[in-house]
Amino acid sequence: RYRKLHRFDDTGLGGVELYGKTLGVIGTGRIGRHSIRIGTGFGMRVLAFDVLPDQALAAEMGFQYRALPQVLANADFVTLHVPLIEGTRHLIDSEALAATKPGAILVNTSRGGVVDTQALKGALASGRLRGAGLDVLEDERATYHDFGEANVVVTPHLGWYTEGARDRILQISLDNVRAWMAGDPTHRVA
Repeated sequence: RYRKLHRFDDTGLGGVELYGKTLGVIGTGRIGRHSIRIGTGFGMRVLAFDVLPDQALAAEMGFQYRALPQVLANADFVTLHVPLIEGTRHLIDSEALAATKPGAILVNTSRGGVVDTQALKGALASGRLRGAGLDVLEDERATYHDFGEANVVVTPHLGWYTEGARDRILQISLDNVRAWMAGDPTHRVA
């Protein structure tokens, strides 16, 4: 607006407060754990679902495991961190979205097929979901998904892609080659 209207204006730029809200983390592996740290750092209550709950981790990090429907029903923000396997394909479908807290925001950085796109579009169009952040899409290379005027941010699966991450990956790769050349390989795959 500033550039177009030559006016400093905050119309439509109000954000959503994270403090005191509930974050639902689906999948508490390495990336899910980082999401939990971020959420608690913002003063959020964290509920999590994982098929293999780690109660020691929950006690250490200060979150609670719940069944998936309970997480969805209570979370203001839901973030997905599961692999795409037969048991997780369309994990977030029309039934799951109907159980989601009205006005929640869904974030998918895992795999596109974890979310049923048509069900997601319906939940957004009906206002059930306030919005979505999608770093992945179902059939993303073959299909254009039009979310119309819905509050959706889509990135091309490169949310991780920062200068720091690229530099760290390069350094790890170089360290691995040096270790292999020295006869002491690291990060071996058995």
